[in-house]
Parts: sequence; structure tokens; C-alpha cells
Amino acid sequence: MTLRDDLLDIAEDVREIPGELGVRLFDVDVFKRVWSGERVGIGVGYDNAKPLFVASFRPKVVQVTSRDIIASGGLYQEQDLRIGPLTPSKVVVPDFDPPMGTQPLELFFRITGPGYEGGAWFKKVNQLTTRPFRYEVVVRATAELAL
Repeated sequence: MTLRDDLLDIAEDVREIPGELGVRLFDVDVFKRVWSGERVGIGVGYDNAKPLFVASFRPKVVQVTSRDIIASGGLYQEQDLRIGPLTPSKVVVPDFDPPMGTQPLELFFRITGPGYEGGAWFKKVNQLTTRPFRYEVVVRATAELAL
């Protein structure tokens, strides 16, 4: 075990504080759809009605900034949301992309909170996993009917 591994529990504890104080207003659930074909959209999609939780606490959810949009080179758009930071060892779904050679998998994020009282569906645009103590996921609203 490394010092980083030992510090991940502390990072998780610190990230739980805003939720305990009631300043994190959004709930994030992740649902998966596995496809029977060779890639997403081919064959029959089987939905998992039980959510995979992103974190053990309410994560920070914010809109990407104009600076993020410009720096992304066209990857991000207005109204995209950034979820995180999430602690790497504590995230239930540590890699939001399925490994090559497995069944095609599609993930949907349901965000509930101010402005999304009924819950809104999102799909992953990008994941930022290069920092040792945090992951972030950028999602975009989808009109696709999820689950």
C-alpha cells in the first residue's frame, strides 16, 4: 500500500462534509444498459433497473464553464454538467467505459435536484481520471429514453 492509498479514505471523508451540511443539492444515479449485439445500438438492450451509485454521498454537480468549453476544443457544450470530484477507490463504477472485448455497455446518469426535480437523463461526454485523488465525469443531457 502506498501513502496515496492511505490518504484516499481521508479524501473521501472530507468530500462527505458538504453533503452532511446540506450544501450538495443533487443526487446522481448511474444505470447501465447491456446490448446483445457487437456494439451499442445493435441487438437488444437489456436495462438494469437497479442504479449503480456513483458515490456514497451527494457529489458536487456544476455546469461546465465557458473556459472549459473553449479549452475542450469543441468537446463540451453549454448545459453540460461536471460531476465530481469522486474518490477513485470509493467510486462504485471506477471506469465509466467498458473494457474492450466485453459486451457493449451504455451508461445513463440520472440527476435529480434543483432544475431537475423529476430527474433528467444524461450520457457521459468525458471522464477526467488523471489526478491521483479525484475523478470527474462530464455528462450531457440526452433525449434518449433511458430505462
